[in-house]
Amino acid sequence: MISAIANLIAMYPGPEDQAGITYPNVPEWPTYNSSGKIVGFIPIPIHTVSDFYDYNLNPDSICPRQDQLWKLVEETPEYQEATKSNAELFKTVNSLTGQDTNLTNLWLIADALTIEVCFFYIF
Repeated sequence: MISAIANLIAMYPGPEDQAGITYPNVPEWPTYNSSGKIVGFIPIPIHTVSDFYDYNLNPDSICPRQDQLWKLVEETPEYQEATKSNAELFKTVNSLTGQDTNLTNLWLIADALTIEVCFFYIF
């Protein structure tokens, strides 16, 4: 695993002056010299098992207990009220995205917008 990381770092150095964007802007963060440019180490995830079987820090892994607990959340008055009070928002998001959006999956839209803002500066 370590040799795979070392090879990736050597073959794909990060862009110059991207501190705070592609890697944390902290003095302790490891940097290296690439063609005369100081470049910060950009971590690249390496998985040893397929996503289906990876239960470490995988919020989408198959977990019957998580499903059971989430169904209980959806039955709470607070969840139902939040769904009802945001019905117009969900209708608008659904029409703009073509996806059936609700409180359970609204994070998908938020994540996509965050990525667009961070990496493509669209707003």
